[in-house]
Amino acid sequence: MQEDRVQERDYVADYIDYVLKGDYTRAEKIVENMLQRMRWTMADVYLKLFSPAQVRIGEMWHADEIGIADEHAATQITLNHMARLRQDIKPSVTPRARALVTTAEGETHNVGPRMVADLLIADGWAVDYLGSNTPRQAVVSFLENRVIDLVLISATMKNSDIVSRLAEMVSAIHNLPTPPKILVGGTLFRENPELAQEVGADGTALDAVGAIHSARVLVAEKMGNVSLDQYLQVLGQRILALRQDTGWTQQQLANEAELDRTYISAVENGKQNVTFGAILKIAKAFHLPVETLIVNEDEITRM
Repeated sequence: MQEDRVQERDYVADYIDYVLKGDYTRAEKIVENMLQRMRWTMADVYLKLFSPAQVRIGEMWHADEIGIADEHAATQITLNHMARLRQDIKPSVTPRARALVTTAEGETHNVGPRMVADLLIADGWAVDYLGSNTPRQAVVSFLENRVIDLVLISATMKNSDIVSRLAEMVSAIHNLPTPPKILVGGTLFRENPELAQEVGADGTALDAVGAIHSARVLVAEKMGNVSLDQYLQVLGQRILALRQDTGWTQQQLANEAELDRTYISAVENGKQNVTFGAILKIAKAFHLPVETLIVNEDEITRM
């Protein structure tokens, strides 16, 4: 597995080099290689290539290693690649639910929320995508005229004004006659998970794939399809089966996932409200894509 990690880092480094040079064709060949030869899913490409590349490019800009024009040009190449991948998504004829994806007012980064919107569409959702920096009152007005089940809001910039405006947006959404659930994510919340509760959100996600996991849970609860206890029971059963198939004890899984054995026991018994970070660690321990552990509410209703 160490060789695989090195190979992934090399792909990311090459991709960054190509997009900063404006070499769209070579950057695209890396994406095609991942999809065709390495059998990566679109979610894999988003999570393992585009996300780390964008983070590194942002760091280079903040360190004055590249200019703002370089950062914008590189980001646009990634957005163009995402647009091409999005063409292969077949929207569901009967969507599982409807989501609105946007950013906090004043937030200008739009790659993350665009990834979330794409993955939601691929997961069978109907999605309204507003892009970046939409005024909070405009978002609320939009919601007043649509039937939306879930609002996903991204925030990356460390700015007290953005946080306060986000809290005001969340409060205004909750005050609607039929309020949707609210999920927040982005760098701001990865670095300060408690902030999600402070701004009044119903949940948070560590990355784009985690957003799909959290979105399913929040909407299932909102619609009364399943309870959180039912969801945790199915997730626990899946992890238990994987562990037994691997031939591990709970302690061995705990060691591989860098979690406590009692935590693993509680998860397998459906008694632990699992964070996406823990799910990611468990998936990595089994050397499986994290999507393998994301439970669909349809599976729960068939219990």
